[in-house]
Amino acid sequence: MFFKGFIVQELSDIFPIGIEHSRTWVVSREMLYSPGGDSNRATLSSPSMINEMEITATEMLDVDMPDDGFTVGFHVDVRHVSPAPSGSRIKTTAKLLDVSGTKFRFHVKAYDIDQNRLIGIGTHRRAAIFP
Repeated sequence: MFFKGFIVQELSDIFPIGIEHSRTWVVSREMLYSPGGDSNRATLSSPSMINEMEITATEMLDVDMPDDGFTVGFHVDVRHVSPAPSGSRIKTTAKLLDVSGTKFRFHVKAYDIDQNRLIGIGTHRRAAIFP
């Protein structure tokens, strides 16, 4: 495969289908959304949850990306299925489903560790960029 005149290893050889990466984080005040401005109803916002899912996928890929490459997200299809209040410990997981050229597809999920419940689930896609 060629990128800007360089031959690099197939990305599917570096990142085998089925690999997973997880991380645990805590819902902070900055991550909350308050429906109608009522702070008593504040819960993890969907954009914050999705951002954490993207970070999880990025951590899996970017550390081993060849030729100073990095990845950018270009598609998210996620359902936010349960609330998570401030202070909740959340585990996000990204599982690699497919590698096609420079594009990656993941199954992503967010899980409330303390409440033992699913918070969000879906797919995320990223593309490798070689400067």
